[in-house]
Amino acid sequence: AVFDREINCRRAAAAAVQENVGRQGTFPDGIEVVTIADYWTLSGRRQAYLEVAPKIAMLGNGGYRKALMEHLVDRKLSHQDMQIRLLAAQALAKLAQDPSEETLDFLNSTVLPRLLARANDATNGTSNGT
Repeated sequence: AVFDREINCRRAAAAAVQENVGRQGTFPDGIEVVTIADYWTLSGRRQAYLEVAPKIAMLGNGGYRKALMEHLVDRKLSHQDMQIRLLAAQALAKLAQDPSEETLDFLNSTVLPRLLARANDATNGTSNGT
């Protein structure tokens, strides 16, 4: 929901999360997630990437942070839209600022190897986001 390019998709995903939290209540810190990522806070793409995502990342005992970072690395850093790639890089930098040992281990064991492999692979054009 937070990282979709289109405003309508971000808002629809936020509504779906809100519905799921309300009906099932199985999301870790679900009420807080719904409060942070609501209809209005997701309106601006920049705000969603750089303000909403870091707030969500602080919830859920680090699980949200890892999922958000993986999504940025796997999907958004190689997006066809250059503005999305730039926002993804900025968001990844904000998410990586967490001083915990768990985040550092995740960055070293998962994020950096993926980025290095992509940067060194000149055959498929992913080093420049295409």
